[in-house]
Amino acid sequence: MKSLIPTAAPSFTPAPQPTARYFIGNIKPTPEPEPTPPADVIAATKFLYVENVASQRWKQSWLGTAPEERYVKMYVTKVRRVGFINWCTGWVLRSPMAGDEKWIIEPNESFICAGHLEPFTPPSPLPTSAP
Repeated sequence: MKSLIPTAAPSFTPAPQPTARYFIGNIKPTPEPEPTPPADVIAATKFLYVENVASQRWKQSWLGTAPEERYVKMYVTKVRRVGFINWCTGWVLRSPMAGDEKWIIEPNESFICAGHLEPFTPPSPLPTSAP
């Protein structure tokens, strides 16, 4: 009878655990901040004109090529009415679709600004702490 009673606890080995894997997920690098014009241009800016070229299908070629710029942003310092169009002058920031350059800056450019001109409000200065 004693032979029927187990004397040692049953032994088992746990199943091997898979190697731990860590995924970064959807973490993206911090985008490069958009350049801003110098203080004298900010002071002279009357309007802000932004054109999202990439979303305008009519500017794409019938051959299927993409437009050369993602968007154009102009800090408009001067607007002149020529017939039924607005001729804007100001500091231009272009975001190209391809190439090594992240931003193309044109400090004194003029072109037709066919879209909506937003009134520009300069950013308020950062508060300074008094000692």
